Amino acid sequence: MMRTKQDYAYQVIKGRITAGDLLPGQRIVVNRLGHEIGTSAIPVREALLRLEAEGLVTLTPHIGAVVSLITGETIKRTLESMAVLEGYATRLALPRASEILDALKHDDAIMAAALEAEDWEAFSAGNRKFHFTIYGVCDNDILTNSIQSLWGQLDSYLSAAAFYLMPDRAQGSINEHHAIMDMLANSETDPLQLELAAREHKLNTARRLQLQDRRFAPSLAAAASG
Repeated sequence: MMRTKQDYAYQVIKGRITAGDLLPGQRIVVNRLGHEIGTSAIPVREALLRLEAEGLVTLTPHIGAVVSLITGETIKRTLESMAVLEGYATRLALPRASEILDALKHDDAIMAAALEAEDWEAFSAGNRKFHFTIYGVCDNDILTNSIQSLWGQLDSYLSAAAFYLMPDRAQGSINEHHAIMDMLANSETDPLQLELAAREHKLNTARRLQLQDRRFAPSLAAAASG
């Protein structure tokens, strides 16, 4: 698929926010940024609208675009929303669980090796793969697209570095994955109990981050999500 100028501008701006090159409260000057990245102002403005929808940018009349301050409360609400959606998606995947158990074991092995090496980028990538392997068989595109959108937002709030700050959560996440796999493998599993276990898995990350008492800048970026 050919990448449009809007897509390019979006990736550049989001990347700068994620990397901390653009800080919370900093104004984004459309014409200047367009000149820097080699586009007109229009793709930049369109990209900023997408970033506003993700909560990364605030657009105010007569002021323009400003990088949003991401608070702990924002992350908490995102994780809570993901917990509900992902719990239900995991429940929907139960009838087709036999199709994905081998892949889940492979994803789990990647995460275990990454934890041993303290490679948090690889750990986060394995974690995402594990979950989306499940969602891939839940047979509800609207649901999975919503989950993917929320993961994208969380990627911009938190980073794999979050697992570095709380390695005990990384091990806890693997343990919870094992419990979810056991439930998926058991033909007697109650779908509601599976849904609640998957939901609790996400909420445990929120609790461990102590979101109610902390603030996170987007520069912490990428995937501490479960």
